[in-house]
Parts: sequence; structure tokens; C-alpha cells
Amino acid sequence: MHLKGITYSKSLPSSPHNLAVFIDEYQDTSADVLHIFYEAMKGGKGKLYLLGDKMQQIYKTYDGSFEQEFLSLNREMNLQTNYIIK
Repeated sequence: MHLKGITYSKSLPSSPHNLAVFIDEYQDTSADVLHIFYEAMKGGKGKLYLLGDKMQQIYKTYDGSFEQEFLSLNREMNLQTNYIIK
């Protein structure tokens, strides 16, 4: 099924260890949604990437209840280069 350029599948890839989920602008994502993806991916089931900056929060959808899980995440990956498209 296609929805706004995204392909959804009813089945997981043959090897779920290759599964990667990217959540862009996580700071504007409901903590409930973050918990759902975190629980689905923990235990080596795949990789969860949360991209964003708390200083750029626009909406008040994130209530802070995901902070304990943030502490368990690997935060060694950082964006070293910021590309500006002109």
C-alpha cells in the first residue's frame, strides 16, 4: 500500500535484524508513539534512529515521558555536517 510516498507492508523483512526505523523530528512526536517503536525494536530486533533537536520543538506533543528510555540509547552518532540546500 502507498500513502503519501511511503510504502507499507503487512509483513516484516525476512530478517528483522536488518530492519531500521527512522523517526525524524522526534521532539514533535508523541511519547506514546516513541514507546511503541522503542518496545518493538529493543532486544536487537532492529535499529531505531531518532533524529531531531529538542531546541527546535514546535508542537507540544512530546510530554517528556520517554526520557528514561533516552538514557538507554546509544547517542554516539551525531550529525557532523549540516547541509543547506540553496
